[in-house]
Amino acid sequence: MANPGAASTTTSTFVGGGAAFQVGNSGGTVGFYGTTPVAQRTTTLGAAVATTVAVSTTTGSITSWGFSTSTQANNIVSLLNSVYGALTSIGLIST
Repeated sequence: MANPGAASTTTSTFVGGGAAFQVGNSGGTVGFYGTTPVAQRTTTLGAAVATTVAVSTTTGSITSWGFSTSTQANNIVSLLNSVYGALTSIGLIST
């Protein structure tokens, strides 16, 4: 559905109520809050970041937490940036 613009008298459509609902289709585009609709993104980041447990190091009375490898930390940052980019491109997060 095209964005009717600010002066429109179009009313909102209720979505939900327990029924399944799908937004977009294969090869289609989606946009929210007046953004230009875009196609679904693809990624080369893989399905998810490895779920290695966080590690801690204690020096004196100070305990610091971190990741078990720098690769894991970098992958988390890359995945988060990809999610942020995808959400801003369809208008679900404002920049």
